[in-house]
Amino acid sequence: EGVVEVVTNLEINLSEGRLLEDVALATGLRYGVNKWMTLQLVHSHTAFGHAAFGYPATGAGWCMRGCGDAYDNVGIEALFSLFEQGPLALAFHTGLHLIEFDPKVTLLRAGFTGRMTFGSMAIMFAPHMLV
Repeated sequence: EGVVEVVTNLEINLSEGRLLEDVALATGLRYGVNKWMTLQLVHSHTAFGHAAFGYPATGAGWCMRGCGDAYDNVGIEALFSLFEQGPLALAFHTGLHLIEFDPKVTLLRAGFTGRMTFGSMAIMFAPHMLV
């Protein structure tokens, strides 16, 4: 509750023939509204979870090299805690994403985010739908 977390992804294209052509800094900001709700602002295609839907895995957020517009893609999301007991936590995860700031490419996200903790390590999973 009341905790702010900043997440930064350095996204670099390492594909054969395109090595270092696209470089972007995709930041995210999370705010714990209360024990049950977290709001977040995201910029990464990976964070959006749609890198596999024809969008490159790099180039969202702040473009530093070769990926198009200087600033592209933003999403606002909310997580609502459903269950937390011992090492397992599960939340309903929903959001609205503006891709390339084009109203025709606006995605709604709905799904779940979970975490299973093993000592100081954790496995995260996030099955979801994009509409």
